[in-house]
Amino acid sequence: KAMGKTGVAGCGGKGKVAPVMSSKHGKKLFVGGINANTDAGAMKAYFLKFGDISKCEIMRDAMQKSRGFGFVTFQRKEGAFRCMQAYGTHCLDGRWIEVKPTDRDNEKVKA
Repeated sequence: KAMGKTGVAGCGGKGKVAPVMSSKHGKKLFVGGINANTDAGAMKAYFLKFGDISKCEIMRDAMQKSRGFGFVTFQRKEGAFRCMQAYGTHCLDGRWIEVKPTDRDNEKVKA
């Protein structure tokens, strides 16, 4: 009920410890806990403050209903790293969202 009154921290950051970002991780991050009403445009607008984005998607079911998670791919690893440094502060459309690295950087195969 206190959400929103204390700014970003009031979004329910839950005090979790950030996942470790290592050199094996790349530019793509998993985003969980997305509000059902959030669209990819709003998600992209939020993450642009960490760096330029090459792809932003929210996963949907066969009926086009949000599944509550998605992925954001930054153009450079530095953007993903900055985003991970802000772990626990991510709040989008009134909900705390969890951001963590994917297992590997799928972009490496395109070189």
